[in-house]
Amino acid sequence: MVVISLPLHTRYNMVVTAIHPLVRPYQEDIYRTGLEGFYGAELELVLFRRGLKGNLIPVLEVARFLGAIWKRYPKLRNSFDKEFYGGQFEIKSGPYKNHMDLIDNLLYKVFIAQEVAEQFGWEVHAVEFLHGKIPQGVSPLNERYEEYRKQYPHKADSMYRVASLHIHRGASSLEQAIDLYNAMVRSLPIIVDKGWIDPTRLKHFNEIIFPVGYFPPEYNNLDSMVEHARSHGFLDSLRGNYSAVRIHEIYGTAELRVMGPTLERSELIKRFRFVDMVCRPYYLMAA
Repeated sequence: MVVISLPLHTRYNMVVTAIHPLVRPYQEDIYRTGLEGFYGAELELVLFRRGLKGNLIPVLEVARFLGAIWKRYPKLRNSFDKEFYGGQFEIKSGPYKNHMDLIDNLLYKVFIAQEVAEQFGWEVHAVEFLHGKIPQGVSPLNERYEEYRKQYPHKADSMYRVASLHIHRGASSLEQAIDLYNAMVRSLPIIVDKGWIDPTRLKHFNEIIFPVGYFPPEYNNLDSMVEHARSHGFLDSLRGNYSAVRIHEIYGTAELRVMGPTLERSELIKRFRFVDMVCRPYYLMAA
C-alpha cells in the first residue's frame, strides 16, 4: 500500500471542508509563504487632547487624523490604520528580517503620527488600558465595527479601553506556524510574570472580551486546531479570534497579541528579543 503524505495546510482544508464546505481558511492558495523568520508588528496607540485640569481625554476623530497622514504621506497609507475604538489607531510595520530595523521603522512612523497630531493640538500615547470615564464610540472607517458593537454591546466598553503590541514571526509552512504558535502559547505565563501585560487588560479579556479562552491551548495535531477554531467561532474567519496567540494565514505568521504597547525603544527591544528567543529553536530545526 502506498501512503501519500499531504501538506498539513492541504489536510487541514480537507478536514474543514468536510465540516463546512464553504470554508477554506488555511488552504494552500491562501496561506502565505516566503516570509520564514521575518518579523512584523502592529502598535496600537491612542489620540488625546488635554481637557479640564490637564486631564488627557481620547479624541474620537481618528478618520480626520488618518486622512491627514494619508494625504501627506501617501506611500505610507497602509502603515496607518483604524482600530475598533474611535480614539485609537494602529501603526503597522512591513516585514523585516532584523527586529532592530523593524523597531526603527515603527518609531519613525510614531514620529510622523506625533507630528500630525500636534497640528491638531492633540497628543499620541501608548496606553494599554484606559481607566475611568471615557468618550465612547467606534471608528467610522469600518461598518463592521458598528455591527459588532450592536451585536455585543456588553463587550464594547472593554474593547474601547484596550491597546496592545502585536508581534508576528513568519513561517515557511502551516506546520512551522503551528510550532511557533505553540511556543508562543507556552511563553504566555512568562510574559505575565515580566509585567508585559496589564492585569486589568488581562482581566477584561478573560472575563468580557474573549471569555471562552483568551490564553488559547496548544495544538496537538491538525484535528485539535480545527476543533479549536470551530468551538470558538472562527472556523471561517480569523477576524473573530481575539485570543492572545493566533495563526494568521494571510500574513503567513504566528502572531503574539498579548503585550502592552510602548513607545520606549529599550522596551521594544526587550520584547522583540524575547519573542526571538521563544521562536529561534524552531527556525534552527528547519535549517
